[in-house]
Amino acid sequence: MKAIYKGKNNISSFTHGTEYTVLGKSQGLYRIIDNSGEDYLYLLDNAYWEIPDDQKGLETELITDSLYLDDIVAQILNSTYNRNFIGDNYNEAFLAFKQVSASGANNIYLKEKIFIPETEYFIPEKSTITGVVVIAQGKKIDDINRLMKTYKFKNPAIEDWKKVRGTVIVEKGSKRKKAEIHWYQCKNVGKVEFKIKKWYSEE
Repeated sequence: MKAIYKGKNNISSFTHGTEYTVLGKSQGLYRIIDNSGEDYLYLLDNAYWEIPDDQKGLETELITDSLYLDDIVAQILNSTYNRNFIGDNYNEAFLAFKQVSASGANNIYLKEKIFIPETEYFIPEKSTITGVVVIAQGKKIDDINRLMKTYKFKNPAIEDWKKVRGTVIVEKGSKRKKAEIHWYQCKNVGKVEFKIKKWYSEE
């Protein structure tokens, strides 16, 4: 399904008037391919999005994540789920399981609350991001040219940029969910552009 973004320009996620691909739904958010070229979870709010006439009615055909990733992993390990039924989630689930189980996983402590744009979720203050892994660094980051341009006033070095993922509890009102999040970080810039990649569980 296609949707047109009508909100203010957010170069890290969306550009006003641009059409984006919506891949599916997951626990109240939509999986949308944003300006980074990767899919993340966002609100599809009528105040900021317009569905073209030829796309209306296609929402019912979107793939819905019916299970949290932890549930998929548990069922794989218990051999109660058929691999053909799991499909593309199979390798993804085992990858997540390996990451969570890794003995050398790093943690990051966050002193302040961090809001995640276009979702209404935030990471509470004094949170710990666990299982921190560097996905890409320097020129291997697909979005590196935009990052260098966006944050050039802080004089970042291209080799200092890292794209990182980890697991943390995010909140929205009374809701608390464990999520995999992605962000960028650089020595002269700090940690920026937090996004939700997928859900793990709800507390």
